[in-house]
Amino acid sequence: MVGGLAGKVAIVTGGARGIGRACALRLSREGVKIALADILDCGDTAEAIVTAGGEALPLRTDVAQGRSTQAMAEATVARYGRIDILLNIAGIVGAQLARKPFWEIDEAEWDRIMAVNVRGPFLCVKAVFPYMRRQGKGKIVNFASNSFFSGKPPNFLHYATSKGGVVAFTRALAREVGPFGICVNSVAPGLTYTTPPPPEYNETADPTVRSRCLRRTQYPADVVGTILFLASPASDFITGQMIAVNGGSDLY
Repeated sequence: MVGGLAGKVAIVTGGARGIGRACALRLSREGVKIALADILDCGDTAEAIVTAGGEALPLRTDVAQGRSTQAMAEATVARYGRIDILLNIAGIVGAQLARKPFWEIDEAEWDRIMAVNVRGPFLCVKAVFPYMRRQGKGKIVNFASNSFFSGKPPNFLHYATSKGGVVAFTRALAREVGPFGICVNSVAPGLTYTTPPPPEYNETADPTVRSRCLRRTQYPADVVGTILFLASPASDFITGQMIAVNGGSDLY
């Protein structure tokens, strides 16, 4: 158990699957009331939380739209009365993109990545900030990526650029909201398998695995512990930081 989380309220964007789902389930086990915000249906995650004895509010949310993120915050407060934690996990990830050299990336694709991966966290923070300011405390955790350090894998320029933006956003935001008792940090996972690898997958031959000090595949559970720490009172004097959770990768 992690001390000081019981009774808190967290919004987890991207909570329908992958790292977002894993974080929501784990926070719920610590006694946190969860608002699941995703453009996808969060019903399965919410059901799993409730079945285990927790509280969950599924919210269909498009983080790239201000009206949607505002409705997300308002619905959370209407149900739970406050917002203590915001996990900005929703985003377009490399696995959802076709690799291509930068000169083949058109403006629409570039703008789509930036809208979700950079504007999304900005709009979510704007939506929850008034409530956190009123409380005099809050925790915001943004999601960057190992690609911020390395520029790899190649041919994902728009994705790597968006994650660099998340790191800059985190550091600048921490300065603005610190006087209100709000901590802002970011986590940069390495390549993470959110579903089981295909049968032909050879872990020992995977170049990403071989680049790590801890030579194994990374899964969502590997990221959850860092999120719990950054969401808990144990990190109350840590802000503006970026923590790489990648098994000690030497890609950067």
